[in-house]
Amino acid sequence: MLVPTIRGMSRSAQSIPLLRTELTLADERAVRQQLARQPFQDDPLLGQWEATWEGAWQRAALAFADPAELMLTMKRLLGWQDGDWIGVDPLLDPAWVEALAANWLHTAWRDVEPHTGQGRGAFVTPPAVADRLRAGFCQHPFGLPAAKPMTGEPPCWLEEISAVLSPLAGCGWGDIQLLHLTGNRMVAAGGSCLLLSRDETLVRQLRTLRHHPPSPMACALGLSQWGSLEERLLRRQQLAERYRMLRGDGCFQRPPEGERAWEMFVLSMSSVDGCLDLQDFLHASHIRASSPLWFQPNLGQPLPLCLSGWSHFQQHALAVPLYASLVDSEHKRIINRVNRWVGRGRSSTRTSMSP
Repeated sequence: MLVPTIRGMSRSAQSIPLLRTELTLADERAVRQQLARQPFQDDPLLGQWEATWEGAWQRAALAFADPAELMLTMKRLLGWQDGDWIGVDPLLDPAWVEALAANWLHTAWRDVEPHTGQGRGAFVTPPAVADRLRAGFCQHPFGLPAAKPMTGEPPCWLEEISAVLSPLAGCGWGDIQLLHLTGNRMVAAGGSCLLLSRDETLVRQLRTLRHHPPSPMACALGLSQWGSLEERLLRRQQLAERYRMLRGDGCFQRPPEGERAWEMFVLSMSSVDGCLDLQDFLHASHIRASSPLWFQPNLGQPLPLCLSGWSHFQQHALAVPLYASLVDSEHKRIINRVNRWVGRGRSSTRTSMSP
């Protein structure tokens, strides 16, 4: 069993954070070795990084320094114009939404399923621009695969797979797959990103337009992280299986079962007050828990779309710590506190509670 050793993190630390970046001492050595070489470019290393993803997904891969550079390159090749509209889910990583805005592209929103966060329904644009939806940007929130949406017919589907990393049933249906490899993801690569596609001609054309690939340090870090990924995913799965034994007693629902990558463990709470109450109870025990949405979608001007599913999800979803470096003693402590809260039956009224 792999439990990464995190520099600067004391195992005796009282507080358990919600997120803990899974950077190991091996990752640090890989970056230091690359820094010692100090190349401005390292094409063999970049090729190795892209080939790793090509082998895993059986499709062409192209790496970029950041999401804005990737979107700019796609815009040039696909003929998107300033002011065109891209459909997005409200749970989408803000880095992608910011990249669209940086390239003068508007975002159209659609609702999500209120208990899982899965996108549902069609993207909605103002009537005057209904024919300018150039792509639909979908994702698999929290590592839960989903089938291709059946509603709406944008000419191109962008599929965000940062939460799944390797092909699972229900993944890989998009015309283009995208990953943002930042610190809070299961594979970190200096905030760089990747584009995958079965259309090798498309990827070759994009390669000629790419100006900024990821740095050699980002590639070295990504390759090191990939080397421990299988063990870290297994550890996350073991932790999630223990979480699934939590007492619910009608206070919350556990995440859906099935093949998935456990990027987060999110409880669907039966009431808003209960969600806040459990969060306060865990915080009093120095266990961090919060909504999995650390951002709010920027809807701009009001659109003819009621995000009732998203509103329900953000108010009833509570994420608890789940990462490979969560040791058994910490995990047992979290489970014991949640079970104690359920046993007290404090799910409907927010009160001040002591641990």
